[in-house]
Amino acid sequence: MPVLNRIARVSQAGGHLLLLAVFFVPAQSLLWVGDVPVVVKFAGTAVAMLAFVRPAEGLLVVAALSPLGLVFGNTVGLPIRASEALVLCFLTGWCSRIAIMKGPRERVAVQVSVPVLVFGAVIVSSCLEQLVLRRLQSDYTWPFLEALGVFVARDYLVGPGSFGFVQAALRLLAGLALTVSVVSICRVDLKTVPRLCRALVAGGVGAAVLSLTSVAITLVQSGDWLATLPLSLQDRWSAFVGDVNAAGSYFLLVAAIALGSALSWSKWTVAWLVASAVSFSALWLTGSRAAILSALILIGATVVWLAATRFRSMNFRRVGAVAILVAGTLVVLVFGYSSLVLSPGALAALDIRRLFFLTTVDMVASRPFFGVGIGGYYLWSAQFSPPELLEIYYRENAHNYFLQIAGELGMVGLTAFLWFLGSVLWLAWPGASRIKSYTPRWYGLFAGVVAFLVTCLSGHPLLIPEVAYPFWIALGLAVGSAATVNEATLPEDSPHQTRAVVQGVFSSMVRAINPKRRWL
Repeated sequence: MPVLNRIARVSQAGGHLLLLAVFFVPAQSLLWVGDVPVVVKFAGTAVAMLAFVRPAEGLLVVAALSPLGLVFGNTVGLPIRASEALVLCFLTGWCSRIAIMKGPRERVAVQVSVPVLVFGAVIVSSCLEQLVLRRLQSDYTWPFLEALGVFVARDYLVGPGSFGFVQAALRLLAGLALTVSVVSICRVDLKTVPRLCRALVAGGVGAAVLSLTSVAITLVQSGDWLATLPLSLQDRWSAFVGDVNAAGSYFLLVAAIALGSALSWSKWTVAWLVASAVSFSALWLTGSRAAILSALILIGATVVWLAATRFRSMNFRRVGAVAILVAGTLVVLVFGYSSLVLSPGALAALDIRRLFFLTTVDMVASRPFFGVGIGGYYLWSAQFSPPELLEIYYRENAHNYFLQIAGELGMVGLTAFLWFLGSVLWLAWPGASRIKSYTPRWYGLFAGVVAFLVTCLSGHPLLIPEVAYPFWIALGLAVGSAATVNEATLPEDSPHQTRAVVQGVFSSMVRAINPKRRWL
């Protein structure tokens, strides 16, 4: 038995060191890239040190700044991907902490750790397979290994080059590591949950303000903003990333977190309501049908649940609250349906996604178990696309992240991915544990994560680092929020004067959700 325990400890330590090497090698390339200011290099080192000493504070930095990395890099003229550098620096510090520090460590439930290990093994295996195939296509072994080493250790943050699949694998592994780090840190320090929610929403509001500012500048420069406004609203706006559909998914996630936190009735209530309004405005400006319809469906489903479960013990106030919710939701659904589903481009968008589905079916049929390789969907899509799709896109991603995983990692990878998502969501669900004190903040997090995943059925937001990293954090935060049994004792939930201002509007609606629980 002692021998087995020693082997287990050695294996665990070896796994921690291997994980540290995976993130440290590309992260340290930040120090060797030319044209990067010394201040930026110092900031990356500081983030790694902060994650080592105080990982919760490091998470706050990543949550708030990772969505704005592309904007910051373009503004300053950085030749690197700032968001990815920030995340890699944090993971380097956090992995150093769990690998080096002695004593009790933050631990993650086996319900999460086992699916993460399985899905991570599938990703690494796919990457190694492509490395072997790429080596066989080259002339000599040593020049190939040298080129790979230069890319990973020096040029990783500059561009994918001929090793784009390595970048795709490492981004996905970084997302899994972010989720695990959030779960483990929140289970140790419950105060991290509200702070991390504020950081996520702060980053989302910053990105939303950029989009709203772009529209305002366009209107001012036109000279006749009344005539330009209708035309501007017909365009699709996203100032922090180029993919407007991914931006819509991100703003949907942020708006759900802000609304859930607003119902916690704290000193930040008015700020949460303003943040949700700004996020919903930016969401509408993206014109993402999937994100807007997901928000409408989520609202409609909530109202139906309220009407079905709360009319059994009726009183005037509760009936009035549900009636207001139903009427308002119907108006929003009708308006949203007529402006989105019946728009001229809706049917064309659906037909394109049908063609991508056929492309993925043929791709999976060619390699059903392990797919064409991580990061290979874009490269191989032209070989499997129907002729109608080739007239529109010669090479393109799947416009459905689940199909993207199926095409690249096969059914084995898709099963592992769904297992991981299902395990995390189940661990955050009330029926999965004995925890009974669930708060509105948890509902906002859980609903935002689920709505984001729904948008992945018609888009690939997780391919955009500035959008993917906040989602991975929110996914772990949903589990961490479920662990806050006595969340009302946290400093954020202290009474404040703003409660009296908003309580008259929302108290009936909140109490209609659960009349037995005192949220107010």
